[in-house]
Amino acid sequence: MERNNSIFAIIVTYNPDSYISENVESALKQVNRLLIIDNNSNESSKATLQKLSDNNQKIELILNNENIGLAAAQNLGLEKALFEQADWILLLDDDSQMNDNMATNMLTAYENHADKEQIAIIAPYIEEQNAKIEPKYMLSAGQLLFKRTGFGDKEILNNVLACIASGSLIKTSTIKELGLFKTQYFIDYIDTEFCLRVISANYKIIAVKNAILNHHLGEKTLHNVGEIRIPTSNHSAKRRFTIYRNRVWVWKKYLFKTPNYIFYDTLASFYDIFRIAAFEKEKFTKLKMVIKGLIVGLFKACK
Repeated sequence: MERNNSIFAIIVTYNPDSYISENVESALKQVNRLLIIDNNSNESSKATLQKLSDNNQKIELILNNENIGLAAAQNLGLEKALFEQADWILLLDDDSQMNDNMATNMLTAYENHADKEQIAIIAPYIEEQNAKIEPKYMLSAGQLLFKRTGFGDKEILNNVLACIASGSLIKTSTIKELGLFKTQYFIDYIDTEFCLRVISANYKIIAVKNAILNHHLGEKTLHNVGEIRIPTSNHSAKRRFTIYRNRVWVWKKYLFKTPNYIFYDTLASFYDIFRIAAFEKEKFTKLKMVIKGLIVGLFKACK
């Protein structure tokens, strides 16, 4: 990679699965530097990560003595990327694997884009390995309007409102201007909050079809209702609390800045609650934690 497109990759790990070595290898082929930040995994996982680091000079490893949360761990990486003056920051989950040329295809789409100076984040085409569903993105269709769509015959989706962190390529200058991630969110809605911060600052997010990321999202399963397939994430009750608390924090902060996304996410929350009630295990416990999260998010401020 040329210097003017140098990429600093960040992977936060917590008891990664057996594919971590392959996932790291896929990243090393496409980035200039890779920082692995481990949030106090088990000893076996730490040994695997240490071996990976010892065997490649492009890798730096930070072993935290406790789970400091995803946002705080990612911020360690962001600060390191800023210090090393990388041009781009690539965020990856420990269960995400880059297809060949993913990073190159993202940068090519950026360089050829008419509004490239306004682009702050480039998102990939995400192939969910445990639920074969075409990825769809939420696009702005006006201040109060949105549309949820896949790529179809389009190579690039413009005016994306939000994307997940894994696989996203972020301009380092955007971090300098808009700041780090919100550590109080710990794990959920970190990426959504940052994306809406980007949109609120009049920057753009695009998604690129030929930039493919193989990704695992929790314990997602599919449920058939007639001809309709309904996915469920099957998060724990504890995660349901965090998701809905953070969801409300985002609603309160961005209601008048990105109302189209908040309108969409409000509708999505009703759909999510329906799926919990209809298909997931421990549904009553989870729904109780959803209500608790909504109440805490409403009355407790996020710093």
